[in-house]
Amino acid sequence: MWFEEHYCRSNLIAALAKERIDFRDLNLSNPKGVQVLYRRIQTSAQHVCGDYHDRSDLQRTGDIKECKVNAIRNA
Repeated sequence: MWFEEHYCRSNLIAALAKERIDFRDLNLSNPKGVQVLYRRIQTSAQHVCGDYHDRSDLQRTGDIKECKVNAIRNA
């Protein structure tokens, strides 16, 4: 039951919040351009999912980590 609640909550966060990433200025046939795009995706995931530094609240920390993973995966 906890897994289902945790999974649904982190996916809901990622599904509701969206951020557009512009990459028209990048050459994606160049590894450097791809690297810059990936950094932009990571930064956007950070904005959408937030950041949480209270290590004592492992559930909240896990939700944010899961949200970031899903946001990057689905970008």
